[in-house]
Amino acid sequence: MKYYIKERHNPQFGKPYYVPLGKISKAAALRHEKAAYGSNNVIEYDTLEDYNTAIETLTKLGFKVHT
Repeated sequence: MKYYIKERHNPQFGKPYYVPLGKISKAAALRHEKAAYGSNNVIEYDTLEDYNTAIETLTKLGFKVHT
């Protein structure tokens, strides 16, 4: 299992927001890509360190990261 962050694109917002999903299976990650409105992209990370670094980077860049 790997670590995943969901990138959520809602047409009503100017930029995407992110939802950390934690350590989940590939099948579970693929289920998070489905969206009834807008689109989702799931980003995969091999290590917890890479995952946490990505969350910090997104926050520093001004993106909303839901926890």
